[in-house]
Amino acid sequence: MLYLVSTFALGMLPGDCRMTADQLEAESVAHYLKSHEGYYESIVEHASTAEFLSQKFDFPVEVNRKEVKIAYGDTVYVCQVGVRLQEGQVLTKEQLDIIPVSFWVVTIMRQVSQKRSTRSVEHNIAC
Repeated sequence: MLYLVSTFALGMLPGDCRMTADQLEAESVAHYLKSHEGYYESIVEHASTAEFLSQKFDFPVEVNRKEVKIAYGDTVYVCQVGVRLQEGQVLTKEQLDIIPVSFWVVTIMRQVSQKRSTRSVEHNIAC
């Protein structure tokens, strides 16, 4: 599956896995998603973020507040706000226009073949 998300958390991962995370330009994300219209799911939680992305990508981005569990082989395009927000803070479109925003593609490649202890989780995820 292919996702566009406004938040990425390790809890979305399918357990032990290998993943890659590469930074992209907004234009690359827009081109790829537009060419896969109907084949990706938008998990953008706030209307202001969806409006910001719609303007940046030049096509509509749907608001969709739901929990997602990523599976092996999935690809996730992440819109990452470059500042730490206050708890519960929702940015307006005007604030998003001036705050640094980066875009990432995260690919979940496969399950880790050897089980490791929870303490070494940083070794289970290759970034």
